[in-house]
Amino acid sequence: MNIIIGHSNMDLDCVGSMVLAGYLYPDYVVIKSRLAHPVARNVLNLYKNSLNFNSPRILKGEYINSVVIVDTRTTNRVNEYFEFAEYTINDVENVTIFDHHTADCCDIHGADLHSEALGSNVAIMVRKLIEKGITIDPTHATIALTGLYADTGSFEFETTTSHDFSAAGWLISQGAQVKIVRKLLKPLKEEAQIDIFHIIMNKLEVKKILGNYVLLSFIELEKQQSGINAVVEKIMDIESPDAFFLIVSIKKGSQTLIIGRSQIERINVNTLLKTYGGGGHSMASSAKIKEVKDPSFIDDFVWHLRCSMIPSISAGSLMTHEVYTINEDATLLDASMYLEQIHHTGCPVVNRDEELVGVITLRDISKGRMAEQMQSPVKSYMAKKIETFNIDSTVREIENTFFSKNIGHIPVVTNKKVVGIVTRQDFLDHINGSNIA
Repeated sequence: MNIIIGHSNMDLDCVGSMVLAGYLYPDYVVIKSRLAHPVARNVLNLYKNSLNFNSPRILKGEYINSVVIVDTRTTNRVNEYFEFAEYTINDVENVTIFDHHTADCCDIHGADLHSEALGSNVAIMVRKLIEKGITIDPTHATIALTGLYADTGSFEFETTTSHDFSAAGWLISQGAQVKIVRKLLKPLKEEAQIDIFHIIMNKLEVKKILGNYVLLSFIELEKQQSGINAVVEKIMDIESPDAFFLIVSIKKGSQTLIIGRSQIERINVNTLLKTYGGGGHSMASSAKIKEVKDPSFIDDFVWHLRCSMIPSISAGSLMTHEVYTINEDATLLDASMYLEQIHHTGCPVVNRDEELVGVITLRDISKGRMAEQMQSPVKSYMAKKIETFNIDSTVREIENTFFSKNIGHIPVVTNKKVVGIVTRQDFLDHINGSNIA
């Protein structure tokens, strides 16, 4: 028998990839996991008649000659499929893998690995279909597009690539219905999910870890509940942290789950959760600990993050070190000529001790010109209530300031003295990846 499988506890990207693999390997039998994320389970139920997915039980007593694996490359995520066989995945002669988790190590011996760092695994499968000139059914295209949207965060995750957009375009050309995709991806449909959402929100802790804005929540459940991942996604949408870690202690089964989400490339939750046996990708990962943890575990986990997390970009990293300043006793005429000379619209004002006391702009100078007071000192017209950063101000604080204040240049101050300046362009360069320290 030749089979197609994905990882245990299938998500939408896994399901979509399995569907597309069926077109690449039409003579293979598609085997589903006994576990599926709630939204993926909804898709499996809704499209049951269109999906020829089989239970792992049909493998009992069968000799497996070839296996196609999608959306994973590790043995512990495919072991469940071989519980009914008398051997493991590493005993199979022919194994082909299509997986976008490039940060993970492949521990499946002799596998033919097709790997690309794309936002979704579906995008890898689509490229293979295009190469072979294969067309697909509109229903299957819709299922695959749902998986692509889910794993790219509707194209908002930083792992999204141009190939993901191209794959989405191709799936739509095959008849995928975006309207249905949007309906399938709506989270928190079940009452239990809403209850868990409120429990998590009530126990939410905000931590500033190495300049990163991180949310943590520890909850205890009697038994494992479905749909928690969707709850985590909803909280990410509402709170918009740099990262969110939910720790769930489950009494029945004596285990603890850690679910991690990130929305910035700097915080790789997959790497951070590997210590606990986690798996996934840089923006979404989870781990399972085979023991019940109490709330004190969150302190140990925060310590782990402090030791392992990459520090946030700070004002000291972004700032321009060469700063043009003017003395508070200089005249407005001097200031006007000086700004024209340095081609700036404003600059910090300092006193005799080189301490920051204000900011003067061309708009301030124009007020003095209209009042015929160009010989007045700068300190009479400068803005004294000013925004400043310190060396350790985080990129999130910088972002919030630029978004909320109509200011183009903000001084960086240490001991009342200007040591640099962060401009809108410095911030834009950081966003574009050209000024990352």
